[in-house]
Amino acid sequence: MKWLTRSVSALTILSASTAFASGYDTPMLFSASHMGMGGTAIGSVDDPSSIFHNPAGLSRSGVGAVHVDVSPLGGVIQGSPDEKALSVKSNVAVSPFFLVGGSYQVHDRIHLGFATYLLGGAAGSYNYNIDKNTASGVKTEAVSDSASLGFIEFAPAISIRIIKGLSFGAAWRPLLTTFDRSRTNTYNANTPNPDPQTYLDMKMKGWAFTGFRLGLQYEIGKFLIGLVYRNKVQTTVNADKIFYAQDILNATYDFILPSKLGFGVQWSGIEDLRLAVDFEYIFNSENQTVDLTGEKKNVVTGVYERLPITNTSKWSDSYTFRVGGGYKVAKPVEVRAGYVFDTAAANPMYPTPFGSPPGPTHIGTVGVGYEFTPSFDMSFAMAYRHGTGSTSQVDTTCPFCGKTGDYAITLMGAYLDARFRFGNVAKDKAPQADDAPAAAPEAAPEVAPEVAPEAASPSVP
Repeated sequence: MKWLTRSVSALTILSASTAFASGYDTPMLFSASHMGMGGTAIGSVDDPSSIFHNPAGLSRSGVGAVHVDVSPLGGVIQGSPDEKALSVKSNVAVSPFFLVGGSYQVHDRIHLGFATYLLGGAAGSYNYNIDKNTASGVKTEAVSDSASLGFIEFAPAISIRIIKGLSFGAAWRPLLTTFDRSRTNTYNANTPNPDPQTYLDMKMKGWAFTGFRLGLQYEIGKFLIGLVYRNKVQTTVNADKIFYAQDILNATYDFILPSKLGFGVQWSGIEDLRLAVDFEYIFNSENQTVDLTGEKKNVVTGVYERLPITNTSKWSDSYTFRVGGGYKVAKPVEVRAGYVFDTAAANPMYPTPFGSPPGPTHIGTVGVGYEFTPSFDMSFAMAYRHGTGSTSQVDTTCPFCGKTGDYAITLMGAYLDARFRFGNVAKDKAPQADDAPAAAPEAAPEVAPEVAPEAASPSVP
């Protein structure tokens, strides 16, 4: 298990470097097949990415399916990480988000599946200079300030077709959380100067096994309707030693991935055209205050004492609204477009320079899908996200919060996925008949046999 934790931890930290979040959720995932239409999927998803969107969708994924998505995201954020670095732009970063999943029909009514994916996080890195007064005069410190938080799930799932057109799904969500917070001030690029006022080193990780996702999906006429719920998960990350003002041993901190409720509808009442709407409500107010705890050495007595360092967020509940459409311009080709509106979760009194601004963000998406065969298709999509916010007053008692200033986010995403289905695809993607066996064809009406003409009578003389 150690090699898995270390490998995934490194991958999560790398991938989270552009996971700019509204709260902790990144509203630009997954995958190319769905992001082209603004990420709408709750009612219509029919592939292994349903484990992320709505596990009930596994019932429409065919006898078996494999889904691979790669989603490079890149961009910059603007924030105020220090009193002497207000409204500065972060470094540009590009990172590969991903989803890999599969499903298999083990019974006429039951599908099993598994998927792993990067769920979200918050991150960014800044480089700025600080002038400090010293006994020998003013010296300029070159500061490198970064944070990376990532959530990755390894989710087995099941979907059960209850009646014709109605399915229920559930996924268990083992969650790995990694957190890396670093601030170094250097005169020499290779020699950190551990000034307690600006030096910070925290590398922590932890697992949680209490997460689940439940969903329903119903097909009625030209409509596909979905409902999904994700529960709150609290993960305790820990480290043997971190540096915050001084060495802290046996450090722990809790991250709360909040609960979320989603609803979606897709309509395909016009040939070759489909339209969809999703609405998600995120209970971000479940994040208020959390204590960083550990053992700190008392400089007078030399005894290690347990201490709490309270970090405040006081987020508000937020929602994400998605709308999208797809149109088949040719039999194998569908063009797609969508729009996403994401409200703010961040509290202006407690802003973060490593996440979304304390204001709403807007996302525009376009995409195209090509069906090579009924069993294999690929999709490509692009998304652009932008939002701004500002704060003129902050709570200075919050140790990890940003300062006053202007905050912003600009983010681009590119998405490429491939979906392969095996089995009788045309039959298995459609809802199967339930109870009544297929009616036998009506017997053809009996027809009286044709009467043979009478044999000619012999001539009588």
